[in-house]
Amino acid sequence: MEEEGLLHMEEGSSQSHPPNQLVLSRFLQFPDTMGSGEVLLSRFVEFQDEIAELIKERGLPPLHSTVAVALEGIPTSDRQAVTQREVMRYRQEVEKPAEDALRERKLRCPSSVKKVPVAITGGDDPVSYGQALDGIEPRLVVIAQAPVVSSLVLRVSWPLYSPLHSFPRGAYISSAHGNMLALYVGPYLPCLSSQGFYLAYDVCANSISVIPRLPSGSVSMFSHAGIGTGVAILSMSGMRDFFLVELLLRKVQGRPSCQGTLFKWRSSGPAANQWIQNEVVLPLPIEPQEHTSVASCTFRADVVSVFGSHGVFWGRPSSWHTDLQ
Repeated sequence: MEEEGLLHMEEGSSQSHPPNQLVLSRFLQFPDTMGSGEVLLSRFVEFQDEIAELIKERGLPPLHSTVAVALEGIPTSDRQAVTQREVMRYRQEVEKPAEDALRERKLRCPSSVKKVPVAITGGDDPVSYGQALDGIEPRLVVIAQAPVVSSLVLRVSWPLYSPLHSFPRGAYISSAHGNMLALYVGPYLPCLSSQGFYLAYDVCANSISVIPRLPSGSVSMFSHAGIGTGVAILSMSGMRDFFLVELLLRKVQGRPSCQGTLFKWRSSGPAANQWIQNEVVLPLPIEPQEHTSVASCTFRADVVSVFGSHGVFWGRPSSWHTDLQ
């Protein structure tokens, strides 16, 4: 029986597979005894809070335990005030010293992860994205050849007072190609949330880039709908270069249509480090909806993969693709 939460994608193939495995080929060097091969990765990525780990290393209790002890015997009317006071005390006396100590440790022992900054323009906050990049490190665990499932974790050390610290503790691998992974970090999904960002991870080079969200003025839950899959990544052969591609369906009278918006991000070149937006017409069926005269596009892709060297494939039994050249 196939595991839930994994997606299978063959590199360079347009074949549709059950959406439960993610195969990444030729991006890892195994020990000599194992040879080389494909790796099966879980889509779901957990966070590891480095500040919380250091607090535990020092033998101190976590915040929730401290608050629980402080609330013992406190009447209901006073519990909120006591909780707020205890949280502030914990941050100043426990978390802040741990954060400072972790910063000093990282200065003494720099990370092996190469962090590639991108220029942040428009209405995006460059400070927040800079903090996101500085305080995140991917780590592959349980590395083995398929069919053993390996995992990716993100070790985070974001500033305590940064909005990044309020993120749900997880991320999601949307797609893979060659040695590249594309992730949604935090609760972000186009049209649904304004919190979070894209992460491009080059496993061979051990490098990451934080990519800003789609422009808020171009996408909202009222203007667009998802096509069923997430962002796709294309690793350009022979170069440390990649494309991110996000395809959304435009809404007409509140319903998905066969008109779409294609967003492209390239890591290098004249149009690098910006979302390029193109309006497209998709060869998709339009069907009338029950109890309304408004027609709607009912197509939903199961998988997204690479088609040839410059195309992206959205998978269904009668699927189609677009060429990015």
